[in-house]
Amino acid sequence: MAHGGQTSKKVVDRALSGSAQGFRLPVAEVLSERLIRGVTTSARRTSDPSQNSADAILDAAELLFSDRGFDSVTIKEIAAKAGVNVALIYYYHDSKETLYRHIIERFVSQLVSSASARLDAAPSAEEAIRAVTRAQFEMLSAKPHLPRLIIRELIDYQAAHAVRTLRELGRSLFQRLRTIIANGQTRGVFRTDVDPDFAAFSTIAQLPYFFIARPALGVLALGDSQRFDDATAATFAHHAGDFAVAALRPPVSLHPPSSG
Repeated sequence: MAHGGQTSKKVVDRALSGSAQGFRLPVAEVLSERLIRGVTTSARRTSDPSQNSADAILDAAELLFSDRGFDSVTIKEIAAKAGVNVALIYYYHDSKETLYRHIIERFVSQLVSSASARLDAAPSAEEAIRAVTRAQFEMLSAKPHLPRLIIRELIDYQAAHAVRTLRELGRSLFQRLRTIIANGQTRGVFRTDVDPDFAAFSTIAQLPYFFIARPALGVLALGDSQRFDDATAATFAHHAGDFAVAALRPPVSLHPPSSG
């Protein structure tokens, strides 16, 4: 009896290229077989120890770079924290700088994926605005060390390691948000006296700044040696979405039209 993976491959190959007799399978069956093969491959990757090691390397490096900065961390320290040998790090990343870039790319990719899924499900332009801030909150609250990594990259390197990733972010999530705002202006949902680029900047800037400045903001609001807890951060995330939406809504006249 043939192995399942081999059988599946034969089915697809026969459908795509045909046999000597000109046999060709229905497209639906071809797609089903491809899906089965994809799921099987995905399952193997999930249970693959090498994939776990690759993730452990990224996780360890992300924490160390966030705490101490790019220059102060060595590959040996990353290997020790990840529980792997140095050679394995160089197997996945040809240099420390490449590893650092991969961390930034992973973070942005996860954010774009989460926000895009929420945007797809948003029933209105206003809910789309809120969807972006919710996706940001989920990412930043799950990895509270990321704001430190972001601020170090911006201050120490002027985002030099993130230029390519930021371009991809601009072409995907930012442009989509900007388009949603511009379309809302065209339909009369949002006010037209604001620049859609600036409005998109303002929307996405709230949550990162809150998490970066969280210790200082806690002192301002609560007094010495105080900081916002996670529940307050979640409340602020909800506020950020509502605040952005309120700023985009057309102004309401406070005076009823004159009857003459």
